[in-house]
Amino acid sequence: MKKQKNYQILIHAIIEEMQFFIGDVAIVQANLVPGLTVNGKITIAIDPLIVTEKLIERYQYLMGPVALTLSKKAAKKAIKRRKRLIIPEVLK
Repeated sequence: MKKQKNYQILIHAIIEEMQFFIGDVAIVQANLVPGLTVNGKITIAIDPLIVTEKLIERYQYLMGPVALTLSKKAAKKAIKRRKRLIIPEVLK
């Protein structure tokens, strides 16, 4: 459960960062990721690491390489708010 909460915080930070640049399209794209539902709260139905990676891939498809840079920026912000947050390798 703790792992799930960590990833919810991380995914929320990534979506929030993307929303700044592409608006509500960020939420629409997030909802296209298998195992992820965003509707006021974030629900992860499968392995959260896979969901996080697929979310970043979805944004990269839409925005190009800048999406990874923005995702890393969001991860750093999330770490500042929650020191023990687990970050996938792709975001390090």
